[in-house]
Amino acid sequence: MEVARFCEKDVVTTPQQTSIREAAALMRKYHVGSLVVVESDEKESALVGVVTDRDLVVEVLAQDVSIDSLSVGDIVQTPIETIDESTDIWEAMECMAELGVRRLPVVDSEFYLRGIVTLDDILEWFAESMDRIRTLVRNEIWQESRARR
Repeated sequence: MEVARFCEKDVVTTPQQTSIREAAALMRKYHVGSLVVVESDEKESALVGVVTDRDLVVEVLAQDVSIDSLSVGDIVQTPIETIDESTDIWEAMECMAELGVRRLPVVDSEFYLRGIVTLDDILEWFAESMDRIRTLVRNEIWQESRARR
């Protein structure tokens, strides 16, 4: 199954100049743990990197740095790691494990942002798949027991 089928399509993006305070406010407003940083805030801007809620804590708050003196461009994780929208879910999981990340922007063949896949998305898909398998096994047993009466 391709990641494009279940990744979050509404990605919150922000320009590099966004302040740390504004970035935190955006994460809170949209209930997200990351922002995709772009060169500008236009719809099809060039991708720069990803800033996560953890980055805000580890790179700014824990370092006792003035949040008013930094922008997301100062702490953005670069180079940006992305995954193609046609990538299989298992490959996406392997890629995330190799990179040690919980989120990956999803791009098309032209490198345009199409969504973001997260560990939570994969866990939800996996849990739903396991539930379907459980139902299949239960129904198979029921059908078999009914046929043998």
